[in-house]
Amino acid sequence: MKTSAKRRIFFIHLLNDFSGSPKVLSQIIDIACQDGYDIEIFTSNSSGFLSSKAVKYNYISYQWSPNKLITLFRLLKVQLTIILKLAFKLNRNDTVYINTLLPFGAALIGKIKGCNIIYHIHETSIKPPLLKQFLKYIAQKTAGKAIYVSQYLLQTEPLKSVNSLVIYNALDHDFLEKANQTRQLNIDNFNVLMLCSLKKYKGVDTFLELSRRLPLFKFTLVVNASKAEVDKYFMEQIIPKNIEIHPVQKDVHEFYKNASLILNLSDPQLWIETFGLTAIEAFAYHLPVIVPPVGGIAEIVTNDNGYHINMNNVEELIRTINELATNKQLYDGLSKNAALRVDDFNPGKFSENIKKILVD
Repeated sequence: MKTSAKRRIFFIHLLNDFSGSPKVLSQIIDIACQDGYDIEIFTSNSSGFLSSKAVKYNYISYQWSPNKLITLFRLLKVQLTIILKLAFKLNRNDTVYINTLLPFGAALIGKIKGCNIIYHIHETSIKPPLLKQFLKYIAQKTAGKAIYVSQYLLQTEPLKSVNSLVIYNALDHDFLEKANQTRQLNIDNFNVLMLCSLKKYKGVDTFLELSRRLPLFKFTLVVNASKAEVDKYFMEQIIPKNIEIHPVQKDVHEFYKNASLILNLSDPQLWIETFGLTAIEAFAYHLPVIVPPVGGIAEIVTNDNGYHINMNNVEELIRTINELATNKQLYDGLSKNAALRVDDFNPGKFSENIKKILVD
């Protein structure tokens, strides 16, 4: 169904980078563009998945800091910027699409203006807990609809009296097409790949330990950070010869192409993976995956295409990696099942679901 032209949607996302939530929002913006909406984006003026779209940009100043008080100050300051900018733009026929719980200022001004407010909720690991309670309270009082990226997240962080549903993230057409063109199963030269943020709770140190304990295999780490940040993080550590560490990458296909196994080593005590985009990207390359035993990512990876292993259980991780590298029959079975799972994250299904949300 083609929507009427020039119905306006304001998409709000604080930090534009190459992580999962802006990538998903980028797909949604493309869908809205194709359906003829008049679109404006509020986000940071930084390189990321939200860059270079044929829409109007409203840049906001927001940056994460290792100092929690500085980050909180920046978070509050950017809300005021968003409120002031949107106050002169919004009318009651507009839709305000808020990506993650963080841009609560957009929800407040959108509610005051009588707009249709949609929240797309990706996260549960927000600290301190008081901040999360506040953000959920604002969402609960302002949202007309809420999209969750997994059943786990919906059950864990429900918004009372808000029309809520689960829409799994999807692979985009370009990613699938390129995967189909470049895919190769690389089990002879076993290469263990992890793509993540450069955070201790993402299991970066555990990945390094695995490379030390398994010197016969290659390990590749791609982190969402600059080269300077990578150098600083690993400055005092001895890096084994069998591991390559790469800063943020715009194109990750070459890494998947040369991989044999994908790891997600997030610590469930510090960070719950509510979805796990790298898992479905792994499926596009027919690659088995090892993920944490809890969270939305555990819904995606099942025992016929991967494993659920806590990152603190290093011995089990070592045993499983060894087994996958040496047991071709086991590996091939997991790989075939990973390939079968790809259609569950079809971009066509995702597009249909998003269009229904935008139209209703």
